[in-house]
Amino acid sequence: MSYKMMIIDDDEITLDLVQALMEDDYTIIKMKSGVQALAQLKEDPDVDVILLDMMMPDLDGMKVLSAIKEDKRLSLIPVILLTSLEGINFEAEGYISGASGYVRKPIHAGLLKLKIQRQIYFSKLKREHAIYKQRLGIIKKLLENIDIDIDNLNLPENNSEDL
Repeated sequence: MSYKMMIIDDDEITLDLVQALMEDDYTIIKMKSGVQALAQLKEDPDVDVILLDMMMPDLDGMKVLSAIKEDKRLSLIPVILLTSLEGINFEAEGYISGASGYVRKPIHAGLLKLKIQRQIYFSKLKREHAIYKQRLGIIKKLLENIDIDIDNLNLPENNSEDL
């Protein structure tokens, strides 16, 4: 199964670098702006992970992240922030806003791959959990509708002579 990764960055070099690093394992969708990416995601939300640059001219990464997390169809997609900015406050703001991970530029290929694999694994677990939770709800409703009076149930008596 090939996972889909969307890379949102206004820097062509970063787009090409991440594509070169990841294209053997993932289907890559490159977006040069937050506006372009949000339009694409609204049309086709079938993406497994998003790499999002924080510093873009049209719509900064935090605004794109907020739009993704506010959309019910997109909110479970893990978003890993890409940035050259440093500082614990900036990183904390990203996590508080719903980011799943954080990678500093220049990109370390091995670390990026590990973070992406980890987020896809967690995302898969969340989706499976949601399915099981839904199924459990259905089972609970079915069981509530079964009304059996156990005290008046006529069961054959267990007669050891019959064995």
